[in-house]
Amino acid sequence: MGLFRLKMGEKHHEEALHHFEWLNPDDTSENARIFDYGDLFREVADALQKVGLFQEAFRFYSPIQQTTEHADLGYFMAMANCCVALGKAEDAEAYYLTVAENDPRHMECRVRLATLYEGDFGMNDEALKYINEALLIGRQEGRTRRRKRDDNRLEQLAIEFQRGPRPVGSPLAGTEPTGNGDRSKNAQNRTDDIRFLFDKLKELHPFIKKGDSDVVEDWLDIADALLRDFRTNRIFYPMARTMEFQGYTGDSQRKGKKGRTLLDEAQEIAVRLQKAMGDGTTEEDWSDTIPTDYHGIPFDEWLDIFLEYSLLTTKQGDPEEAYDALDGAATASIWFHSKPKSRLIHTCWFTCALHAQDEEALAGEARWFMKEYQFVTDTYRLFAMLSNLAGDPHKSLFHSSPNMKFMLRQIKAMDFTLPGMPQSPSLDTEELDVALLVLYGHILYSGNSFYPALNYFFRAYALDDQNPAVLLSIGLCFIHHSMKRQAENRHYLIMQGLSFMDEYRRVREKAGTPLQEKQEMEFNFARVWHSLGLLHLAVNGYQKVLDLSKRIQEENQQLVENHAEDGGDIDTVMGEADTPLRNSTQESRRFVEDFSPEAAYALQCIHVLSGDSKTAKGVTDQWLVV
Repeated sequence: MGLFRLKMGEKHHEEALHHFEWLNPDDTSENARIFDYGDLFREVADALQKVGLFQEAFRFYSPIQQTTEHADLGYFMAMANCCVALGKAEDAEAYYLTVAENDPRHMECRVRLATLYEGDFGMNDEALKYINEALLIGRQEGRTRRRKRDDNRLEQLAIEFQRGPRPVGSPLAGTEPTGNGDRSKNAQNRTDDIRFLFDKLKELHPFIKKGDSDVVEDWLDIADALLRDFRTNRIFYPMARTMEFQGYTGDSQRKGKKGRTLLDEAQEIAVRLQKAMGDGTTEEDWSDTIPTDYHGIPFDEWLDIFLEYSLLTTKQGDPEEAYDALDGAATASIWFHSKPKSRLIHTCWFTCALHAQDEEALAGEARWFMKEYQFVTDTYRLFAMLSNLAGDPHKSLFHSSPNMKFMLRQIKAMDFTLPGMPQSPSLDTEELDVALLVLYGHILYSGNSFYPALNYFFRAYALDDQNPAVLLSIGLCFIHHSMKRQAENRHYLIMQGLSFMDEYRRVREKAGTPLQEKQEMEFNFARVWHSLGLLHLAVNGYQKVLDLSKRIQEENQQLVENHAEDGGDIDTVMGEADTPLRNSTQESRRFVEDFSPEAAYALQCIHVLSGDSKTAKGVTDQWLVV
């Protein structure tokens, strides 16, 4: 009845104590009820401590010392906690020391002792001694919780690959005895299997580079078993993604979060003590209490297994399996909060998507980079490049509704950062970047929304009126819109477009412009004439492209010869030249941008459609035959 009264609330505590008085805790005679009802004394004392009645709890705890049956370590911890609450620091110290002396792996009593020595006694040396012991216990207990799932896949693989006997006395990384013989033995065997299979992976790795299909299959089997073991450990995948990896005390987090609280408290005390003692140790110096390995294998090595497994499964034609593995790596708490590791994982992700020509995955990865590195020019260029490398141009995700909305939100976010009030300081145009505006303009352009695209191209033009990409885009928008049924004044739109094309020509013909850029300009102009049906101008433009191609190849050949004589390396740029060079260390290949195949094909089509098959054959033989 007393216990139920306690649970009914504070106003019933007096009645509960009246019921408890039947036990008569102050009786010290030989016939005291403590000798017959020791379990009831303990139950009542625990209940009173739980509701915060420490003085009354201490009255019922004290007689239990006369018995041996109920005076266990938990009892002494409870007595010590009551003494702390009642301000009896010396008595609390004695009880905590009793627990520490009788249980060398009791973490909580050492943390409480350190707190007492630091706060009540000012004995920092003693406090540091016990806090170091607590941190060591926390690490060792964490290691024993690494794996509990009953799965014999690892054992089967270890047997299949004919593991040799482990040398007598060799250590098993990542295991500690737990006091339970069977459990400790199973954990050691599992760790031993994982370490053996990991060594087998490294042994097979050189043969993978040679393309041995049997070795690749063996490597994938082993890696799959290891990754399944890793991914089924819930410590790496907390319910809340914001929770960082704090070690292998995650099991105790799910059991009231007691373990993690103690470990965190121990680390905080340790840092305070070091600062108070003038040791100069910072919080980072205690970071080694958080493990950096799993079954003795560093986390970086585990990440390498994830990435290589993904690349190999993609090459085997199973990109979905690769994406699943990469998702497991990306969401693991040990890498989720690390920008360099996350960037590496997602770089591997779009590499796999490129190999599989998976446009949807590429678009998703490009968006991830734009969200993580917002307003960084290279991320927008990456999005454009990845969208250009895969997918069907006629139904590309580049101009899909989700991507358009996403990019528009990016522009709105950028506009929100600009000063809007008259008294706000203005920004120099050199500080602004047109990449996002031009990219969104091209998304609209590729969806045949030419007028809306002009809005963003003109914003970019206001910031950079000498940008050839912006000038070309504006010119093409006007010209293409003139061909639509809704165009009101085709002649005006064409003239507007040609005026910007002339600006584009002027920028590309500046002194010092490379021949490749001049060739690009001539090709684009020829394409415009071709699309407008002005074939005589288009033929002249395409011919200029072919003439420039000869000069470009001669210039490239001369540069290659000069580099070969100097013994220097050849830089790689865009293009299609395929003259290989060798030096003492490597084979270098110089690529040069050249539009001659495209121009020759366009000329061939014009001549064939005009009935001049002889000229078309001459162009084909000279420029298009490999």
